[in-house]
Amino acid sequence: MARRILGLDIRSDGVAAVLLSSGLRDREVDAWAFLPIADEPDPGSARLKSAESDASASEAGVDNAAASSESVITEPDKGEPEDGKLAAKTDLNEVPGQTEDSPSGPWRRLRRPLMDAARHFSPEDTACAVSFPAMNVSFRNLRLPFSTPSKIIRILPFELEPLLPAPVDSMMVDFQTLGLPSPDGGAEILAAAVDRELLADFIGLLTNTGLEPHTIRVSGYATAMSLNLVHDTTGNTVLVEIRKNQITAYILAGGKVGMARSMRHPGSTVQAVTRMLTQTLTAFEENLIPDAGIENIFLSGPLSACLKDEDIAHLEQRIGLPFRRLDLRREVRAGLTPIKDEDWSPGQMDGALALALMEMDGRPGLNFRKGDFARKTAWSAQKPLFLRLGVYALLIALFFGADALIRHRMAAGKIAELKGRTEAVFRSLFPDTRIKAPLHQMKTALDELRSEPAGADFSGGNRMIDLLDMVSRSVPVDLEVDITRMLINEKQVLITGETDTMTSVDRLQGELSGIPLFGQVEIVTAKTDPKTQKADFKLKADLKRAAGGDPS
Repeated sequence: MARRILGLDIRSDGVAAVLLSSGLRDREVDAWAFLPIADEPDPGSARLKSAESDASASEAGVDNAAASSESVITEPDKGEPEDGKLAAKTDLNEVPGQTEDSPSGPWRRLRRPLMDAARHFSPEDTACAVSFPAMNVSFRNLRLPFSTPSKIIRILPFELEPLLPAPVDSMMVDFQTLGLPSPDGGAEILAAAVDRELLADFIGLLTNTGLEPHTIRVSGYATAMSLNLVHDTTGNTVLVEIRKNQITAYILAGGKVGMARSMRHPGSTVQAVTRMLTQTLTAFEENLIPDAGIENIFLSGPLSACLKDEDIAHLEQRIGLPFRRLDLRREVRAGLTPIKDEDWSPGQMDGALALALMEMDGRPGLNFRKGDFARKTAWSAQKPLFLRLGVYALLIALFFGADALIRHRMAAGKIAELKGRTEAVFRSLFPDTRIKAPLHQMKTALDELRSEPAGADFSGGNRMIDLLDMVSRSVPVDLEVDITRMLINEKQVLITGETDTMTSVDRLQGELSGIPLFGQVEIVTAKTDPKTQKADFKLKADLKRAAGGDPS
């Protein structure tokens, strides 16, 4: 299945959208559109182009942007803010009556074009890569004595605190290391900071319109990083992105953005670009690389097409470096299928295309969609619920485990009690036998006893029936005795029964001792039953082997 990436370049005059898909061998721009911000929103004003369609373009797209671009160049110079100053409001916010506390937040004018983008590009199965206006971002270059990312994350807020226009706790900060050689093993850092509330409102608007962003990069940053893919670019380069009332410059050194600067330009574009580049290149050479070795300066952005050839020649003369207009669609080594449509405007669409390419390649870089603002996946969104369920499951498991443990201990106690009782009975019946497996030994002995016939001969030719008669004759008539069980083997006789008192048990022992076949007669157990108040007894009598004949 082809992967689909939607690049959304957010600007002060609208939203540029490029839908990029990747197959097994190549990548193709499936559709693109520029969705302008209008004072009176009209869904029909948006122009959607497909790489496979030959329909003619409407006049509401790039032509309108070009017309507004010329008006920017001719505006009188109104000055510019200090470099890196975080703008509390941008052109996106300048709506009569609109405030930061409005229900739709500071990005209200973007709602209509974003809703159009969601309707045209079906973002359900598409990953969105979005740009955040550079005028709302503060860039800072730092040199740290170490290069370990974990250490940089811990120390960076303290280093940025005196350099930012707002408290660092109120800013979302991301950084990248430049990879420049350092004699002390440290690292050169490019940090980007944005107001947290502004970023939260921005993400909220995108999510509410169905365009949840996977990555959020500074506008123009992805385009600058894409210069690494341009065919004939080998050394350090500069990207100048020109937008309505805004110019952003990125200097690439060693394949990474080494310095970034954004400023307003309400006046002449040529003068603003000259001033911007002069200051930025000077700062880069003084602070990072003394001999920058810049080979090319690329021009991009919707207003770059409005610069005439003589304007570019003037810039080359003032800066002393070659300038060229960027066309990512034709110049990058990214396996893009050629687009046979002259309606494609590089300056208008390169930002969105670069966002899609960077997302599809998975290239690292500055990204505000992390930390507290990281995208919530299906798992992370349901994570609290799963955690609660896990706690409940753990409690239930502990309950059943405790119940099973208690039952096990109770059963073990009962087994130990029964085993003790079994051994006691076995000892009473077979005192001379060594106990190994009492239950098995007792069953074996009982089976042996049961196998002997009641009238069988034993001990000198006497029969068991004769022994029973002897016991019966020896019990006095006035002695109340109830014999319930009598076990006989070749060595002894075990008599179990009950009588009226304990005295009767002693008397019975004496009477049985007079039987000629009996040797010693012992009382094994004797106790009074609390219910019947009768004496339960168990007597054992040894048999004399030499005994014989009729005892009477």
